[in-house]
Amino acid sequence: MFVALLAVLAIATAMLVHALTHPPRRTFTTQLARGLPTDPGEMDLPFETHRVTQFDGSETELWLVEGSAAEGPILIMLHGWGGSRLSGLAWLAMLRPHASRIVLFDQRGHGESTSATCEWGRAERRDAKAIVQHLQKSIPNHPVVLFGLSMGAAVALEAARRSSLDEVAAVIVDSPYRQAVDAVRLFMQQRRLPTFPLLWLGAAALRIWRPGFGGFDAVKTAARLRQPLLVIHGSDDPIVPLQHASDLADAAPNARLEVFTDAGHLQAVTTEPRRYGSALATFLKTIAGDGDTKKARPTKT
Repeated sequence: MFVALLAVLAIATAMLVHALTHPPRRTFTTQLARGLPTDPGEMDLPFETHRVTQFDGSETELWLVEGSAAEGPILIMLHGWGGSRLSGLAWLAMLRPHASRIVLFDQRGHGESTSATCEWGRAERRDAKAIVQHLQKSIPNHPVVLFGLSMGAAVALEAARRSSLDEVAAVIVDSPYRQAVDAVRLFMQQRRLPTFPLLWLGAAALRIWRPGFGGFDAVKTAARLRQPLLVIHGSDDPIVPLQHASDLADAAPNARLEVFTDAGHLQAVTTEPRRYGSALATFLKTIAGDGDTKKARPTKT
């Protein structure tokens, strides 16, 4: 009986680890089946396609979409778990007025990246830096802003902390979590999966397989951030509690927290699009030196 229980736990843990490291791939076919645009060109937006080699030799394609602000920053979007560069297409109308260019790319283990597994930030932060360095060579003299969504927020913070202000000028995060284990716990609870002992067994297995896997703390990272930071969060986020965003903003030396009432996970942009755009515009003016970058109190509506 005991041996059978151990076998069941081992199989369940292996299934959880595989699910976390192999998210569903959102690709051209997925988008086509939903009747959605499959690239920026289908939205009548000018763009270029670049192929970038990551630090470990894996490859990913990025779309470099032309923005409306010729002298504005380059925004690099870092999608969340289960997303892809295709999910970034829905954000272009909101972002283009505030950027000279917008970068959409598939993070490892997602979309059409050649890397097989997602590592929840362990390797992705180095991938983000590779993208930054690629852009500095091809498009110099433009500030770069990392814009991370959920898991992408953790990647953005870690990449920025390891970058100079000349490399990354500012960071925007939407629906950030403090630690990966917190997001996975709530993810499992939503799907009525038992978190004990599977969550802890899965976390232990991942860290043995990939030391440091998803193990960093976003609040501690934010405390060491030199760049200005904009934190966006919905008050009704069922995946990540608002307290995570609040703690993160409080820890950062130069941060602003924008709370969107009644918005869920990554839903602030659709709940109040005008205010969302205004928050982006105000923050990005600080990159050009036109605004006040002092820490502001949380804003609610």
